[in-house]
Amino acid sequence: MRHAEKDTSVDPKDPPLTAAGTQRALALRDSLLRTPVVAVYSTDTKRTRMTGQPLAEAKKLTVASYDPKPTGLAELAKLIRAQPRGKAVVVVGHSNTVLETVEALGAPRPVPAVGDEEYSYLFEVTIPANDAPATARARRYGAQ
Repeated sequence: MRHAEKDTSVDPKDPPLTAAGTQRALALRDSLLRTPVVAVYSTDTKRTRMTGQPLAEAKKLTVASYDPKPTGLAELAKLIRAQPRGKAVVVVGHSNTVLETVEALGAPRPVPAVGDEEYSYLFEVTIPANDAPATARARRYGAQ
């Protein structure tokens, strides 16, 4: 998913979340509480870490960093594919990296693009146990 709403008035280069973004991060946690999450990854920015942190804390996990460049996404995809089947991994990125992450996992984009003002997408990628191709679907969470 993409990070929640950011507050560029505080720090334009590495902004934290707004109050609405903090609420969205809590909504993410609440929407995935019953999901067997085994890892939470984010890029190395305040807004992505702050988006994943409430879920990571609820699951007693640490938010791990990943590199959103193509080589980093390939490495992230390997890490995700090595996780036990039936478990979930949450990846928090940016509007210009989340769909590339879906593709790195072998699934087609479920939407053509993520706009700069779209924060509610949650992309679910399913990686089959056999050699079948991965699939992805887009759903929404939090305030619309």
